[in-house]
Parts: sequence; C-alpha cells; structure tokens
Amino acid sequence: MADRRRARLTVLLLLLAGCTAPRRVDGRVVDHASGRPVAGAVVTMTGRGWGVSDGQLVWDRDFAVYALSDGGGRFRARVRGGSVRVAAEADGYVRYGGWLDGDRAELRLQPRRATSPDLVHGFLEVGVRDGVPYGWVLAEARATTVRDSADLFPQVGPADSDAELALLAPGGVAFVSSDAFGPVDDPLVYVDEAPPRGYAPARRVRPGELGVFFVRARDGRLAKLAANPVILGSTREAVAGTRGFRFEYVYNPSAGTDLAYRPPE
Repeated sequence: MADRRRARLTVLLLLLAGCTAPRRVDGRVVDHASGRPVAGAVVTMTGRGWGVSDGQLVWDRDFAVYALSDGGGRFRARVRGGSVRVAAEADGYVRYGGWLDGDRAELRLQPRRATSPDLVHGFLEVGVRDGVPYGWVLAEARATTVRDSADLFPQVGPADSDAELALLAPGGVAFVSSDAFGPVDDPLVYVDEAPPRGYAPARRVRPGELGVFFVRARDGRLAKLAANPVILGSTREAVAGTRGFRFEYVYNPSAGTDLAYRPPE
C-alpha cells in the first residue's frame, strides 16, 4: 500500500512539474560590431520553475540546456521555466550574459581585445550620508564632500522620490541606452569610446534604467559608469538622510577617449 501511495505521489508531482512546459527558442550568435555570425559558440540557457527535487515539488528548480551555434551563428533549444538566463561563450569574445526575452534571441558578442594598462577600473559612490552630500574625484579615486573639487556630485531631491538623485558634472555627463546592445550583465563591455557630443551639466539617475553614463572630468579626462547602479540605503535610511548610488566605472587618466572595459576573468 505504501509503495502504491508513493507511486501515485510521484506521478502527481511529475504532472504538476509538467505545468512548466518546455518551449522552443530559436536564436543567433553574432559579432556585436559587424553583425557577422559567430560559429561554435556554446550557449547555455537556465530556466527556473516548478520541478521535482529529492522527491518533492519545488518552485525554484533550475533547468539547464546547452546548444552550439552553427556556421550561420544559429542555435535552437527547448527551455523550461518562466525566467530564463542565457549565456554564450566563444573564442576571442567576451562572455555574454543576460536574460532571455521571448522565444527568439540575438546574442551579440563583443570581441575581446587588449585594453590599456593605464585605464582605472573600480567602484565609486555618490550620495548623501547623514544629510551631507558627497561626490567623487576621478583622478584621485576618492570621495569628497567639497562640491568644487568633485568631478561628479549628487543633486538630491525628495527622499520619497523614485528619481531622487541626479549626477552633476562640471565637465558634462552623457548617457547611452542599452537599447543599442540589449539587457546584458556587463553594459560597460559594449561601448569602448566616449561619445564626442551630447554632454549636459546634469543627468538624472532613473532606477532600473540600463545603459552607460559618460562623464567628462574637470580637467577634460573621461570616464564611463554602468547605469542601473547599486542603490545605497534603505527607505528608513533615506528619510534619515543617508542614500546614494554605487557605480562600477572605467576612467582614462590620459587625454584619450578609449574606455575599453575588461571584465573579471
């Protein structure tokens, strides 16, 4: 009797797990700059949904599938799960990582190239701490509360505002939307050169907006920041006067426009 009950339970679990039916995904891997197909790329898609783990039904089971792009860069796979992560790797390219949007995907790989050893990679913060605004000095890689010495400084609005902070830059700040390269994990990878125009004295930070900020320092040198930064401070802390953003950035200490980013291996 116990065996029969276990068998029925297993069948029931499998039927429930089958509610997350697999779907077919057709995709293509291409070179980001030229649009040419990338053959031999290993594509990994990992979906999350209902499934059976250790004999029990769980909602967060991961389902991973793999595919190899053909001579035309095309691949096809059947994936399961509501939210699907997708990654692609190929010789000579930076690893692609992002989210699958729909049943078709074009994965645009950025060629891996040598970057200047002089470029500075790191993290910076701008915001308000205990009611005192602080910005960032790019050449010295440090925070400052002195607005006249900062290359980047916050303009702060009401604490309950979704768009509570704008970046102020005496040299100017510009923005490139991720619409040009997609919802990727490393937006800094996809724009190597600072734009020649389009800079403004300030640019509002909008939570959830994806792309790259370009900042011209007081001395004319350039940096780029990944948009959609880490938000610093909880709602309670914001009311108390502590909030801000943490950005990953690349800074060129020379007079050049090259801001190529090399992600961690």
